[in-house]
Amino acid sequence: MALSLKLEITLEKLFIEANYGSKHSYAEFLKIFSNYLKKSLKNKIFNESEQEDVIQEILISVHKARHTYDGNRPLKPWLISIISFRVNDYLRKFYKDNRYHTFPIDENFDIEEENDVTETSIASEDINSAIAKLNEKQQKILNLMYYKEMSVRQVSAELGFSESDVKVTAHRAYKILREKIKR
Repeated sequence: MALSLKLEITLEKLFIEANYGSKHSYAEFLKIFSNYLKKSLKNKIFNESEQEDVIQEILISVHKARHTYDGNRPLKPWLISIISFRVNDYLRKFYKDNRYHTFPIDENFDIEEENDVTETSIASEDINSAIAKLNEKQQKILNLMYYKEMSVRQVSAELGFSESDVKVTAHRAYKILREKIKR
C-alpha cells in the first residue's frame, strides 16, 4: 500500500517537528504511521502476532535511526527503506525457519504409473523431425536461441541479421512448429 500524498506530507511534518523535540508530534507520528503499517502489512504477513512484531521492529528502527534523517530530503524513501529492510528480515527468518518442515505422507500413498509427470504427449523425435523440416535460417535461429540460450541481440550479431529479422523468423518458425506438432 503506497503512502498517499496527504499522508506523506502529514507524516513528514510530524516527524520534523518530533526531531525538534515535540513529544506530541512524535506520538501522533507513531500513531498514524502504525495504522499505515497495519494496513500495509496485512497482505504480506498473515499472522497477526507476527505482523505486530514486525511493526514494532519497524517503529524501533525508525526511532533508533531518526537522528539520521535529513529534513531537507523527502521522508517517504527513508521510511520505505526501513520498512523494506525489516519486512525482508522477517521473511528471511520466516522462510529459513520453515525450510525444513516436512509433511507426512501416508504409507499407502501410491503413484499411478499412467500419471507419470515426466511423460509428454509429444515425443522429442516429433519435435526434432518438425525442426528438420524448417528452412536453414529458421533452424539456425532456433538452435542459437533455445539450445545455446542466446538472446535476440546475440543471435543477430552472430548471424549478421537485424534483431527484428531474428524475432520475425523465430516467430514464424514457432508457428510452423505448432502446426506440425498439432497434427
